[in-house]
Amino acid sequence: MSTDSNNNSNNNNNDTAVFNNKIYQDICSCIKDVLEKNGDEWVFNKPDQTTVTFKHLLLDETVIDDDLKLKFFDDSPTDAVFNLFNYDNPQYYFTRLNENKFYYPPKPFYKHLSILFMSWNQCKQFPIKFDSLDGLFEVDKSEQEKDNIIAQPDINSNSNGNSGNNAINPITYFRNMNEQVFNFFANLENNENKALFFNEFFKNLNNRNLLTLFNVRKTKLSLDTYFLECPIDLIKHANQLHAPKSKSLLTVASRALCKHGIRSENSFWGSDKGPEMVKNKRAEKVLVKVLSDSFWINIHLLPHNIPIIEIRNSQGYGLRWSATGDFFRGFLEPQMEDGHEKGWKH
Repeated sequence: MSTDSNNNSNNNNNDTAVFNNKIYQDICSCIKDVLEKNGDEWVFNKPDQTTVTFKHLLLDETVIDDDLKLKFFDDSPTDAVFNLFNYDNPQYYFTRLNENKFYYPPKPFYKHLSILFMSWNQCKQFPIKFDSLDGLFEVDKSEQEKDNIIAQPDINSNSNGNSGNNAINPITYFRNMNEQVFNFFANLENNENKALFFNEFFKNLNNRNLLTLFNVRKTKLSLDTYFLECPIDLIKHANQLHAPKSKSLLTVASRALCKHGIRSENSFWGSDKGPEMVKNKRAEKVLVKVLSDSFWINIHLLPHNIPIIEIRNSQGYGLRWSATGDFFRGFLEPQMEDGHEKGWKH
């Protein structure tokens, strides 16, 4: 547990944090090179017994749709989806991590990892905290999941730890890596050491470790066999037509938002009035607002074993998709006592 003096020291470091774009580009290049050369050796196990190699961390967004305007409704220079979820301004994400905030990482995911390592060095500690959110009491278990890491991998094995054959050490693995991370940054000029560091780092990760690096929490019904879908794809699927065979142009998200406007006294959801295209744009803005302040991310089971991804902002407002990201399930009110009885009005 950190002392007050340590916390003050970390806060001071964060206040004076300077983002070094040259170092960022250098680390991006190194991680990309390691994944391109060795990423096929490390796998993320999926629920259907298939595997995805770590090379998926290299994948970028695909924007080739002729009907792009039907997928996104806000085309203003500052608020357009593609202008928000990218790494054109990596310092923004770096600053959020240093301030103990998070974000929903856009693709390519290896760039997020570069920023995370820079923040790790700047904060002098692993930057992901898993702070609690009111009403979600099981979040306390999330801190424990950082202890369930392979500490002594078999050096003769090509496994990345998903087989379950390696011993589990009850100490916090990422925190124990602090000195290695700091030494890495102290010797950035040594390209061979950089490649070796990242090769060792990635080959020892299992599914849950990788999810932790993306701020995905572990609770009682969490799943380790799904990975994050990119935010742009999530929004695309939420923007699909609610009734494709009808004349209505309402999206799935817009239709789902209609019942939430009257529930929030602070107007977080916005009005439920207006033409369909206005409602569609409003719903998209809400999606962006929550994804831009992704405080709590979990991939878990609903009743009847339905796998979903749940994302909540720092106020507790949330979104749900199927775990594969291709079906938007709706908006979520902040947790509250007797929520069902009160109609979730707050």
